[in-house]
Amino acid sequence: MEAHGERRTKRLDALFARTHAGIEPGLELTRSLLDLLGAPENSFLTVHVAGTNGKGSVCAIVESLLRAMGLRTGRFTSPHLLRLNERFCIDGEPIDDETLFDLLERIEGLGSELPRLPTFFETCTAVAFQAFADAGVQVAVVETGLGGRWDSTNVVTPLVSVITPIGLDHTDLLGDTLEAIAGEKAGIIKEGRPVIVGAQTDEVRDVLRSVAADRNAPLISARERVSIGRVRQSLKSQMLSISTHDADYGRFEFPLPGDAQLEALTTAIATVQEVTSVLPFALSQEQLQKGFSLLDWPGRFQLLEEDPPVILDVAHN
Repeated sequence: MEAHGERRTKRLDALFARTHAGIEPGLELTRSLLDLLGAPENSFLTVHVAGTNGKGSVCAIVESLLRAMGLRTGRFTSPHLLRLNERFCIDGEPIDDETLFDLLERIEGLGSELPRLPTFFETCTAVAFQAFADAGVQVAVVETGLGGRWDSTNVVTPLVSVITPIGLDHTDLLGDTLEAIAGEKAGIIKEGRPVIVGAQTDEVRDVLRSVAADRNAPLISARERVSIGRVRQSLKSQMLSISTHDADYGRFEFPLPGDAQLEALTTAIATVQEVTSVLPFALSQEQLQKGFSLLDWPGRFQLLEEDPPVILDVAHN
């Protein structure tokens, strides 16, 4: 019987070897792979998140708030900090090794029925969606890996799309102007489905507005829906006052410090409110507080030591 450590090394080595194969634009193989698995992406509702800055934080906050409301949640984000399992979370917990390796073996077994070997990220996308379906997830929060239009995750038809602030990133693949990059990330906007938009430059906003109009997708500015004021802050957290167009939530201790997280929180709350306009749920003060207490998003201006202060931050641009 194969030892656990040997099985882990074998499976992860095989998967990470595919990162050297580069990126294959197009969604055809992802769709074919998911069809062979029985279309697991259709078994749950999806919040789909693209953008340049704050994608992961928005995903983490949205998922924790939905979980606080009693929903069974999935979260697919990238990259991971320490272990691949962190990319695939169910009810806030990474899937275990047994589940991960079983899914990798199952997907590997479908290779002969596909025109080519799935890339690293196509495989991870399939792992996430199948894990969520198997666990009975009700709402999955899914982060794009790169861009949006040709990203493997863009096979979903989301309950709501989210686009965080867009900047110059991956210019070799997405284009060397903000307008070009915005056009790629706007690819996640779907016909008739609302899109929550974080703070954007004028040129980016014009692109998003045009794409949304072409697809009859309501475009919602997060800052027009949600107002957040900082009462005080420290290296550990910040005290915030939070209100929306229809509710005054009062003051809360928010565990993620820094200006960037105010933007992420604004977008996340606007997103959750849009979700609750469709589902029979409402975000209460108690659920907001519980969601903050459930939130665990390490590596984002994380205070490791207080004296002297040691900060871990993984900001990439």
